[in-house]
Amino acid sequence: MPVVRRLNPTSALGGVLAVLTCAHLAAVYLSADADREGAPELARTFARRAVTSGLASGAVALAGIAVLHADAPQLFHGLTHRALPLVVLSAVSGVVGLGVLTRRRYVAARAAAALAVAAILWAWGAAQYPSMLVGSLTVDQTASQPAVLSACLIALACGAVLLIPSLWLLYGTFQRAHTGDVSNTHGHTSPQ
Repeated sequence: MPVVRRLNPTSALGGVLAVLTCAHLAAVYLSADADREGAPELARTFARRAVTSGLASGAVALAGIAVLHADAPQLFHGLTHRALPLVVLSAVSGVVGLGVLTRRRYVAARAAAALAVAAILWAWGAAQYPSMLVGSLTVDQTASQPAVLSACLIALACGAVLLIPSLWLLYGTFQRAHTGDVSNTHGHTSPQ
C-alpha cells in the first residue's frame, strides 16, 4: 500500500485525537496523584490542563464528524449507526469527567476519562466491523488457524495469572497514601 493512501484527513484526525486523549488522560491521572501526595495547587494545575485538553479533544472530535463524512463514509456511517451508543457513552463520560474535575473529585475524574477514551476506541472498532482495514481486509480474512488462536488464548491466560496480581501489587504499592513514621522523601535520603 503506497504511503500516499495512508496520508489522508482521517489518519490525521486519528493522530490528533490520539495525542489529545493521551494528554488528557495524563493530566487527569496526575491531578489525582498530586492531590493524594498533598500538593493541592499542583493538582489544580493538572486539573486545568485536563479540562483544556478535554475541551480540545471534544472540539476536534466534533470537527472530525465533517472529516469522516467526507473522507471515510463507511466509518462515519458505522459511528452514527451501529456504534452510536458507544459514541454517546464516550461523550457523556467526557462531559461528566470535566464536571467532576472542576469539583476536584479527581478519582471519579479518572474513571470518567478512562471510560470516555475506552468507549470511543470500542466505537471505532464497532463502526468498521467486520472490516479490519475498510475496503481491504475483514476480521475473518485476518484470523489465524483455530489451533494458533487456541494456543494464543492459553498463553494469554497463563500470562494473566502471573501478570495481573503483580500489576495489582505494584499499582497498590504506589497508589497508597504514605503512612507511618517513614518520611515522604521520594527516594531521597537525609544526611545523618
